[in-house]
Amino acid sequence: SGINAEYGEKGEWIDHDQILSLSKGDPINVRKLIPDYEISLLPAGFVYQIYIYNSCGDPYYVGLNGIELFDEQGQKLEVLSEQVSAVPDSVNVLYQDQLVMRGGDVRTPDKLINHVIDDDSARNSWLAPILPNTGNRVYIVFDFPVTVSMIKLYNYSKAPTRGVKEFGVLVDDLVVYHGSLSPHSGSHEPEIVLFSDRIAPNSNSLLTKSCGAEQRVELTNNKRKMGDGENTPSIYDSSVRPFTSLVDH
Repeated sequence: SGINAEYGEKGEWIDHDQILSLSKGDPINVRKLIPDYEISLLPAGFVYQIYIYNSCGDPYYVGLNGIELFDEQGQKLEVLSEQVSAVPDSVNVLYQDQLVMRGGDVRTPDKLINHVIDDDSARNSWLAPILPNTGNRVYIVFDFPVTVSMIKLYNYSKAPTRGVKEFGVLVDDLVVYHGSLSPHSGSHEPEIVLFSDRIAPNSNSLLTKSCGAEQRVELTNNKRKMGDGENTPSIYDSSVRPFTSLVDH
C-alpha cells in the first residue's frame, strides 16, 4: 500500500505522482536515513524548477531549446517526458478554444529533454506565452531526492529575443541560484549553472562556480520580480500578441 502524492504551487497541480510506500513488510529505519558523513552543499530534492522572470526582449513569448541536469559525479541524468511540465504549458494554452490548434503546436515541454538542441527550426524547442502577473516556470520532477551538480541551459534559437533572460533555479521551493542567460548568438553551446568545484564542464559559458550562501535582495513591482537597477517594465497589450504556430505536417 502507499500514498499517491501530487506536488503543486498555489493551487497549480503538476501532472506527476510520487508514490510513498507504506508496506508493512518494509519498515523504515529512520536512523538509517541520518547520514554519518558531512552533508554535501549540492542541491538535492524532488522538484527542480526553472523560474523565468523575463525574456531577452520579446514581451509575448519565452522559450528554451533544452535543459540537462547532471548528478554529483557529473553524469547526465536521464529525464523522461512525463517528468517535465511547464506553467503555462506552451503556446497551445492560447488556442484551447480553437480545435484546429488544440495540442497542435509542437513546441511543448517534452522537447526540453529530447536531446536535440541544435535545431533552429524550433520543432525541438519549448515556447510559451508570457502572461500578465504570471512567471513562466519549468518543472522537472523525480520520484526520489536527486542531487544535482550542474545544469546546462540551451537558449531559444529560432528567435533569440524569445530566449530566457533572467531566471532562478529552485529545488523543492528553495532558491539555489539566480542569474541570467545571453540570447542565442549562433553557437549551440550551453550556458552552465555549476554547483560543484569538482566538475570541469567542457564549455566557456559558465554562469556560476558554486551555490554559495550569499543572499540577494529581490525587488518586485506588481508581483513581478525585477533585477537590480532595472526600471519598471513597460505594460504590454496582450490583445495585440502576434500569432505563432508550428505544427506537424
